[in-house]
Amino acid sequence: MVFDYNRSTLNMMSSILGNFGGKSPHLSLPALDELTREPYDHVILMVFDGMGQSFVERYARELNLPPKMQNIPLKTVFPPTTAAAMTSLYTGDSPREHGYLGWSLWFEEFEDRYINILPGTESGKNRAYFGEPRDIYDIMPLHPFSQKLRDVQPDLPLYFITPKAFKESRYTKAACGPAKMVPYRRFKDMTRAAAASVKKNSSGRSYTMVYNVDPDKFLHPEGVDTLRLRDFMTLLGEQLRKLISRIEGSNTLLLVTADHGMTGMEDYYKMKEGEELFSLLKRPPFPESRMLSFHVKEGDKERFRKRFHELLGEDFTLIEGEAFIREGWLGPDVVGGQSHGRLDKLIGDYMAVAKGRKGIKYEAKEGGKSSPLFKAHHAGMTREEMDVPLLVYSAR
Repeated sequence: MVFDYNRSTLNMMSSILGNFGGKSPHLSLPALDELTREPYDHVILMVFDGMGQSFVERYARELNLPPKMQNIPLKTVFPPTTAAAMTSLYTGDSPREHGYLGWSLWFEEFEDRYINILPGTESGKNRAYFGEPRDIYDIMPLHPFSQKLRDVQPDLPLYFITPKAFKESRYTKAACGPAKMVPYRRFKDMTRAAAASVKKNSSGRSYTMVYNVDPDKFLHPEGVDTLRLRDFMTLLGEQLRKLISRIEGSNTLLLVTADHGMTGMEDYYKMKEGEELFSLLKRPPFPESRMLSFHVKEGDKERFRKRFHELLGEDFTLIEGEAFIREGWLGPDVVGGQSHGRLDKLIGDYMAVAKGRKGIKYEAKEGGKSSPLFKAHHAGMTREEMDVPLLVYSAR
């Protein structure tokens, strides 16, 4: 199975909540439960965008991890893309629950516009969609993990370490919740801030969330074979060893993972307005080039399915929307959990998921800004995209 919600980053979040006495509707991760049988005072969760398990394996020598640091490979949530996977890490909710399924989502509330939900801007334009008259974060509110922890332990110190460039982002603020936001510029400032969050509370407990935009940021334009990846993994190893030296003996559990992995791209199918496949749709597809929702015109579903298989069947799996939800791609239907109210708008008649190294690029006939064709991407169903590491260090 592409996804595995018994051994995923979502289950990891349930175990973290359990370490502090909370209970999630989702299953926890047995390997972490064993470690936290005697609870840790401090938990640091570091997330590196796009750092899939394949990169950890390829650059094991450069990482040079301490012998005591375990790697417990996991699956990320589906789809393996920042909007969905980081939101699950920021909330402890599945994509089925939070609804942040990809980069660009359709909003009928904004005159059928497509909004890039992390920056909160209209796709292809710079217009922001928050504030008056309606706010996308009111329509799709987040339920931050920090608040779940605060509900269990009202006095628990919480830290949210994020790139300085993101500190004013509405999404970042919503994800931060009641935690103290700590912006940073340089990699070494990030690890120092993580260590400081433990030292400030040496006689108590704390939870620290850390996010780094690399290697995703440079892999998209440069591809998975860029030399910068080797340098990044070397720097990561150096900084992790320094961080461990600073927290050793503090009863801290250090967890290092990724929101998703990346795969190299070979080509993109250009879906243009006016062509046959597009003419069968009610609206342009979204939210990602490797995981797309298709809303098909009434009476044209069979024609669309047949034509899609002829054009793209070798590179994409086509799934009926109802089956996509029922089969649990976005997360299990659990007691105490609730599917997001917008799923019926976001999940089309068909969902297409990339199984190879190609994407689908919608091109408007006129107007709008075309985004770049990335050399490396994610949101599909390959192991490179779905498999992420969980590096675990027990600083008892």
